[in-house]
Amino acid sequence: MKLCLLLLCAALPASGTSCVSSGPSRVCAIFHEQQIIFKGRLIAIKYESAPGVIHWTLYEFRVDEAFKGLASGSNTVFVTGWSNLGGNPEFSDKVDYLIYARSSETLRTYLERAKVSKTWYGIFERIPSRWIWLMGAPVIRFGPCDNTKRPVKVDDPDLPYLRLAAKGDLPKGGIFEIVAGQNLDVRFGETNFVSVSGADIILENGANKFTYRTNSNGAVVTKELPPGTYSVSVSKGPFGSGRIIGTGPEVFLPPGGCAVVHASFPTSARVKGVVVDWQGQRVAHARVELAELLPDREVKNLPDWWKNTDKEGRFAFERVPSGRILVGVNMHRSPSESLPFDTTYMPGVSDPGKARLLELTPTQQVTGVQLRLPKPLLFGWLIVLMEWADGSPAFRGGASADWNGMASATNTAIEKSNRVGLHLALGRTYVVKANWWDHRNRRSIDGIEGKQVNFTSNGQTVTLRLKEGPPKSLK
Repeated sequence: MKLCLLLLCAALPASGTSCVSSGPSRVCAIFHEQQIIFKGRLIAIKYESAPGVIHWTLYEFRVDEAFKGLASGSNTVFVTGWSNLGGNPEFSDKVDYLIYARSSETLRTYLERAKVSKTWYGIFERIPSRWIWLMGAPVIRFGPCDNTKRPVKVDDPDLPYLRLAAKGDLPKGGIFEIVAGQNLDVRFGETNFVSVSGADIILENGANKFTYRTNSNGAVVTKELPPGTYSVSVSKGPFGSGRIIGTGPEVFLPPGGCAVVHASFPTSARVKGVVVDWQGQRVAHARVELAELLPDREVKNLPDWWKNTDKEGRFAFERVPSGRILVGVNMHRSPSESLPFDTTYMPGVSDPGKARLLELTPTQQVTGVQLRLPKPLLFGWLIVLMEWADGSPAFRGGASADWNGMASATNTAIEKSNRVGLHLALGRTYVVKANWWDHRNRRSIDGIEGKQVNFTSNGQTVTLRLKEGPPKSLK
């Protein structure tokens, strides 16, 4: 008999609150805390509705590799959530996922503990009858603030570790993975900062003391060290001492695992300036962004570093990182109606190699910089005519257009229309795609393929067909 396990999503925090994920955790750092870890693939989705109360979505997973907590021979796992509470997980088929969670209880215990019995017990009579036997099944709860599932590829660095762990072949010691950055905020993952190379790292555990220095990417991976609790300190010349965030300076290194440490060096540098158009007039409400120009001339996006100009076209950045910093607009996005320009760097160039760089000390103040925008691009409407595979019109369809690998526009047709309008810059070639959302079966029907369209005139049309005919719910 297949062993079926129910993974149940916890509700969101109270209304008005939110959380920002820090991205997936390294499994070697949290393996000892988790009760269940497996790799699997979505094979079926079942959708049920309790009218006026709640939506239940049940995802059936095939277990391809069980690393921890699943009995031998387990091959089916169910994942479920409640969409109107915002905790419903999102999965795609044809993708392998790594899923893990640290605690379990029965479904009945969870509902009793939720302290909303007047609501929940009313649902008991309306849930699918096949779920009744799951009242005593194990429940692994994970909410929207937890990093408990992520897509995984065959070369994922966590898989070799997990396979060794499943066999009990892990080493006795552990390793530190240390990342040093400026104004680092792990809520936004490990890319939204400028790294600090050459920072001195000191790890102390009783009589043991180990020293390291970060590489050009601001990172250190230590050799195997004895497990235990370590005091971690970081420093570098002009920055002074860094701060260990997330974990604090006392960090536990698990046996056979790893400890991921984030060291942040605060800066107080400031930059003030204005944005003007090609005629020298100040531009209000322009989105100004910062990025880092790497030694190989690659532009590294800093997603959290952006400001909109005020009504006088002024912008101001605080806590600007030290390094080779670019100031510009549309650095990583297509032109839009509100910002009808291609990527432009300060003082007003399209080539990052010719841009004026800000190379500031951690406390430097710079004012009076100016970013001049080029002439705005001309825009027009591309009309996408949506058809089913049999050639009949597909009403309420959606379409999108990409340019240079970046999303340029997306839109949906109105009721009883198969015409989707995309507002795009003229004079360039787009990849246009179609899709149709099947609300009843909660799935997307894609177009046959993306079509290259040389968009040259306002009102130009293109016909796209979907892969399937209309669903039975429309007949």
